[in-house]
Amino acid sequence: MTSTTPRPGSGLIRGIAVGLLAMLLSAAAYGAFSIATDMRLGFAAVGVGLLVGLAMAAARPFSPALPWLAAVFAVAGAVLGLLGGSAVLVVRGVEARGVAIGYAEAFTGMAERLPGIMIGEFKSVIAWMIAGVTAFGLVHRRVRSAHESHAASAPQPDEAPVVDYFKPHRPA
Repeated sequence: MTSTTPRPGSGLIRGIAVGLLAMLLSAAAYGAFSIATDMRLGFAAVGVGLLVGLAMAAARPFSPALPWLAAVFAVAGAVLGLLGGSAVLVVRGVEARGVAIGYAEAFTGMAERLPGIMIGEFKSVIAWMIAGVTAFGLVHRRVRSAHESHAASAPQPDEAPVVDYFKPHRPA
C-alpha cells in the first residue's frame, strides 16, 4: 500500500526565515517600548520570546532543530532590543548635555558593556532565559504535534502471515 500523503518538508528554511524576521521585528518593538517608557524592563523580553515562538510555530515546522533555533532567536532578539533601546536613550541623554554622539557609536558602546549589564541586571538575564524557554516550548510543541500527526496518518503495513522458521518443515 502506498502513501497518498507526502511526507512534509522539514520547514527548516521557512522556520529560520520567519524566526529571523520575528526576531528583528520583536527586537524593534522591545527597543521602541524601552524608548517610549524611558526605561529598560527586562521582563518585556518575555514578549520577544512569545512573538518569536508563535511566529515560528505558525510556520508549520517539522525539523527538530527549529525549537533550539527559536530559543537562540528569542534571546538574541531580547538582547538586540535591550541594546537598541538603551542606545537611543544614551543618545538622547548625551545630546541633552550638548554633546553629539551617533547611534552606531552608542550601540557599540552598549554592546561592549553587555557583560557588565548582565552582571548588574541579573533580572534581565533571567528574562532572556524565560524568553528562550518560551520560544523553545512553543515551537517544540508544534514540531512534536506535527510528528505525531504524520505518524498517525502514515499507512500501516499489511500484516503478513507469521512464519515459524524453527519449526521443521516436512513436504508432503
